[in-house]
Amino acid sequence: MKRRIVRTVLGDISPEELGFVDCHCHPLVISEHLLQYNASYFDVRDIEIAALELLKFKKACGKSIVDCQPIATGRATEQCVELSKRTGLNIIASTGFHMKAFYPEDHWTFTMSEEQLSDIYVAEINEGMYINTEFELPSTQIVSKAGFIKNATEEADFDEIDARRLKAVAKAAKITGAPLLCHTNRSALTHIPFLLNLGIDPKQIIVAHLDKSNLDPYNYHMEIAKMGVYLEFDSIVNSTRNTIEQEIKLIKTMIENGYEQQLLFGSDPVRPTYRSYNDNGWGLNYILDTFIGLLLRNGVSSEAIHDITITNPMNAFAFTPTL
Repeated sequence: MKRRIVRTVLGDISPEELGFVDCHCHPLVISEHLLQYNASYFDVRDIEIAALELLKFKKACGKSIVDCQPIATGRATEQCVELSKRTGLNIIASTGFHMKAFYPEDHWTFTMSEEQLSDIYVAEINEGMYINTEFELPSTQIVSKAGFIKNATEEADFDEIDARRLKAVAKAAKITGAPLLCHTNRSALTHIPFLLNLGIDPKQIIVAHLDKSNLDPYNYHMEIAKMGVYLEFDSIVNSTRNTIEQEIKLIKTMIENGYEQQLLFGSDPVRPTYRSYNDNGWGLNYILDTFIGLLLRNGVSSEAIHDITITNPMNAFAFTPTL
């Protein structure tokens, strides 16, 4: 019987080797299109600065990060391999697709068939990631593999492109067994049932950005949690979305309602977040150095924090490879 593994850019590891995980990172984004779209957020191209930030995270006892920049939208594929070697951190890379606005209008991800897209995602998980795909069709692969499949929808009313791309990631997830990380914005209550109806195991699904909407009494969050998926709270270092007090209240509420083993934390950093780019940035070490202490002082147990930051990522990002 094959064992469950976590697939990093430097190879497969056992889930127990992950340690503390930041479940939503963008250590480098190298994209001409995204620079034009929003340089104030996406100008994070300096590998030396990325290494400095990651080493601060490591010094704070972080051990692994999840790079949520998928193929063809600024994923720094070869550079992340270098960063993992230089820092000693585990980096889990993403295949799949991002929001439509993050691609040129005539991009290949909009025009390929479900089967063509699925074949690319399967190849990136099972064989190796493609490079130079922002403006060109995937053709050149490296040996490093992706470890999960990202998928993004923005509105609850799917169009034909959304549906085709979601069917492609679902097919790839079934073939490879890899986790699905879902960027949903306002579409979670449509996006997640769509994948479940295609036969995806809810424990294979991670729903990102669920702390963007902090609506007491959290009926939205509870409804998603009841589906059995993982809920990722990754706005912790982005104070423009929620206050720290709101973030802590949301986390405590979810724990009190029995969803401790479905929660994940991430930083989802953009240029203003990184202290190396911005003196007022919180930095990748904020969750470890500051936020965990705030949780403890506000009554969240050390056992719950261990579950959310170590045990849950170990389960969420592990899978049984088919090859």
